[in-house]
Amino acid sequence: MSCPRITEMMSLAFDGETPDEQRVLQEHLAECGECAAEWRALQIVDRMLVQVKPVEPPTMLAARVMQGVARHEQQQARLRLGARVLYALLGMLALAAAPVLVVFTLVRENPMLAETLLGLYAHSLALVGAVTGAIEIFARAALGDQIAMLALCWALFCAVLVLGSLRLLTVARSNGLGA
Repeated sequence: MSCPRITEMMSLAFDGETPDEQRVLQEHLAECGECAAEWRALQIVDRMLVQVKPVEPPTMLAARVMQGVARHEQQQARLRLGARVLYALLGMLALAAAPVLVVFTLVRENPMLAETLLGLYAHSLALVGAVTGAIEIFARAALGDQIAMLALCWALFCAVLVLGSLRLLTVARSNGLGA
């Protein structure tokens, strides 16, 4: 029998072995001094390991791990919320581009109307930029109830757009451009 097989049998002997395996191991150890020395060393290590008491993990370890998991889940939720807000803003931008194309088509024949509408459009873009900045500030401040903060930001955004649109209509009518 080769020594690697006996080394494996030595490891298995600590888990319990059959009488035949015990006999084969003892016969080999009687003949091979190198394996006998390794067997004695393994027995010493086994006795030492039996005396070692298991180490208890710190009492707060599980709580800290779960807090880390919760923080990670919150970060992932914030990222998903941010992606949704970005997609909504991009959708609104696409919706805003369509009327601009229509207006440019209509004002080709009236340069004065085109100039006025371009100025109004520039002011509208500035307004949307300011509102977007305000939404970003609100969103960054929202660490607790994100749904309520998102609803507040949306309401603010809608209110500013409605008020801005009313102002633009008033300016256009006062210049004799409105219906």
